[in-house]
Amino acid sequence: MNLNDVRAQIVAHRAFPTPERMYQDLSQVFASHEARSVLLDALAAPWLAYGVDKVVVIESRGFIVGSLLAERLGAGLVMCRRPGRLPGKVERISFGRDFGEHVMEIQLGAFELNDRVLICDDLLGTGSTSAAAQQLVSRVGAQVIGYAFAIEVKDKNGRENLSGQVHSVFEL
Repeated sequence: MNLNDVRAQIVAHRAFPTPERMYQDLSQVFASHEARSVLLDALAAPWLAYGVDKVVVIESRGFIVGSLLAERLGAGLVMCRRPGRLPGKVERISFGRDFGEHVMEIQLGAFELNDRVLICDDLLGTGSTSAAAQQLVSRVGAQVIGYAFAIEVKDKNGRENLSGQVHSVFEL
């Protein structure tokens, strides 16, 4: 199996979850050990030499991709979640998205000072969520070294909203 075979397993669903959206469904990729492994090899390859300390994963499909990536890189895992879903003290940020205001949180104490952090999500659209995650990571004293995405939607220009290296496996 190669990346073209993996790409063929990504299914686009129009008008899901809302009429103006196009959902890129990775479920078939996740269901296949071989496809998942090929995807993860491609996602991890650019970061192997960077000494990533932590991978920040964005709720919720980013949890799947990012946890596998963290394991592949030998890095810790930190969740970036919607409000009220993390116990203890959190750092919070409000930000605008293409479909309204949004709030994300990360747990305080999850990072060491100057940790080298990779932010990971399944899909890069406008980049607003990943940019907010970068701000949260910076606030707690860690350093974002880059971003990893399974899919990048090129016409959303999300890459322009991110500072640092951006790697996506598939561009749609």
